[in-house]
Amino acid sequence: MPGYARVDAMLAYRFALGSAKAALQFNIDNLFDKKYYTGSHQFVSDWIKLGTPRTARLTLRLDY
Repeated sequence: MPGYARVDAMLAYRFALGSAKAALQFNIDNLFDKKYYTGSHQFVSDWIKLGTPRTARLTLRLDY
């Protein structure tokens, strides 16, 4: 199995929303959308697990 490096990124913004505290967060996993392998099985030579492609998430958190 070859080695790999994956680049993830995150931006966050905290603000007041009425009397609550809020945070908006944007995450991107595998920013450059590179193909990589996360594992294989020692007894099955043609089974290789691919890593996830580029994935984005937007999260809003409220603390009240």
